[in-house]
Amino acid sequence: MNIPTINVFKLVSVLLVILTLIYLPSIKVNKVQLKHTLINTELKSINTVVVRRLREIESDLSYVEKINLILQNEFDDFREIPLDPWLKPYIVKLSGNKVYIGSYGQDAIKGGKSNNKDIFMLIKKINEKE
Repeated sequence: MNIPTINVFKLVSVLLVILTLIYLPSIKVNKVQLKHTLINTELKSINTVVVRRLREIESDLSYVEKINLILQNEFDDFREIPLDPWLKPYIVKLSGNKVYIGSYGQDAIKGGKSNNKDIFMLIKKINEKE
C-alpha cells in the first residue's frame, strides 16, 4: 500500500494563503496616513536633491534665487516636479527668505483636515551668508 506524503512547506503555504484571505478584509488601512507618509517621503527626497544642488551652485545668488534656479528646470532632476498622491503638482511657497515645498491636500485649498491637510517642508539652507 502506497501512503501519500505531505509536503509540509506546501501545507503551511496553503494555510497562510487561506488565513490571509480570511483576515485581510478585516485589516483596516488608514489611507489618509498612508498618503501623508507618501507626501513626507517625497518631500524629503525633493529636499535632498535641492540641498545637493545648492551645494553645487557657486555664485553670488541669494538662497531664494538659487532655489528658483534649481526649480526652473536648470537641472535634470527638476524637469518636472513630482505629483502629490492626488495627482497635483507640489507647490513651492516663498515666505521671506525661506522656501517651502508641499501640498494643500486633496482639495488643493489652504487649510483642512484628513485628506485636505496641508503638508509643507522647509528646504534647508546650506552655508547661507545672509
